[in-house]
Amino acid sequence: MSTEVEILKSAKLIAVVGASSTPKRPAFVAPKFLIDHGFNIIPVNPMEQEVHGIKAVPSLSDVHGKIDIVSIFRASANVPPIVDEAIKVGTKVIWMQEGVEHEEAAAKARAAGIEVIMNRCIHCAVLANEATFPPMRTEVEILKSAKLIAVVGASSTPKRPAFVAPKFLIDHGFNIIPVNPMEQEVHGIKAVPSLSDVHGKIDIVSIFRASANVPPIVDEAIKVGTKVIWMQEGVEHEEAAAKARAAGIEVIMNRCIHCAVLANEATFPAIKQG
Repeated sequence: MSTEVEILKSAKLIAVVGASSTPKRPAFVAPKFLIDHGFNIIPVNPMEQEVHGIKAVPSLSDVHGKIDIVSIFRASANVPPIVDEAIKVGTKVIWMQEGVEHEEAAAKARAAGIEVIMNRCIHCAVLANEATFPPMRTEVEILKSAKLIAVVGASSTPKRPAFVAPKFLIDHGFNIIPVNPMEQEVHGIKAVPSLSDVHGKIDIVSIFRASANVPPIVDEAIKVGTKVIWMQEGVEHEEAAAKARAAGIEVIMNRCIHCAVLANEATFPAIKQG
C-alpha cells in the first residue's frame, strides 16, 4: 500500500463527500485546509450549492474528471453506498475521516483494487507533512513577487473588465503585457498574440477569457513556465486548474485581480501622476 505522502502527492483531484459550508465543522475546515495547501478539491453534497467558492455536485458520478481520492465526511453507517459509487467511478483511494470506518465496505473497496484509509484526518496528514505540502502563498505575497503579469484577453475597449483591470494594475505599479491576437496595443503597451510571444519570465498569467477557453491557455502557461494562473471573476475551470497545480503552478479562480490589489491598496498604492 502507498504511504499517505505518496497518495497525497499523486492526488490531482480529491472529491470531498459531505463537504459543508457550515463554519467550524470538520467537513468545512478540512476542505479549506486542503485548498490552502494547493490541493484541487470538489465538494460532493446534494445539500450544498458551493463550499469555499467551489460549486458542489450531488454525487461522485457528477464529478468531471478522474477522482484520485474520495474523502468521506459522513457517518460510518452511510459509507457503503459511497464506496459502491467510488468503485463505479474508478477512484484510486478512499479516505475516511477520523471517526469514520466500515470494515465490510473497506474490504469491498480493496477487492476492487482501491486503497483504503480509515479513521484518519486527511488534513492532519497534510499538516504532519507540511514541508512536503506547504501552504499556498497569499494573494498579497503573490502580487508582491510579481515582476511581470501577462493579461490574456486584455482589451482596448473602454469599460470592459479586460480594459479596466490592466489599467488599474499599471496605475498601481505593476508591469503588464497584453496578450490578445486581436489587439495592437492596450493602454499604450504593445500586445502580443500568445504567451509564447512574451519576452521575459511571466510571474502571473491573468485570464480574461470565457471559462471554456481556459484549457489551451493553461497548457501554454505550463509550457512557458509561469508561477501563477489567476482567473478573473466569473472564470473557472476545475480540470484545467488541476492540470496546472499538478505542474506546480498556483491557481486562483473566479477572483478579480484588481480587486485584490484594491483590497490591499496600503501595500500597493497608486502611483502619483506627474
